[in-house]
Amino acid sequence: MNLGRSWTPSSLCTHAVIQQPYIDGIALEIFEAAGFHVHCYWLIPITEAEKDFALEHGYEALAELFERKALNYLDPNRASLV
Repeated sequence: MNLGRSWTPSSLCTHAVIQQPYIDGIALEIFEAAGFHVHCYWLIPITEAEKDFALEHGYEALAELFERKALNYLDPNRASLV
């Protein structure tokens, strides 16, 4: 997904991917209340290079790269991991 602009003015993250949260597994993904099930997903800002990597190697390869290099999801000024 192209964000149309960077996450913050100084950020390299101009694209994003939607991913199921995996830190707490199903407990974080599905919220249940009053008989309703709400599925929660993360919108993860990524750089153009990371987007290109995912297009060439597949999203799973990008997710593995993020895990291997310990992506800081909350840092808008992070460097590209590719």
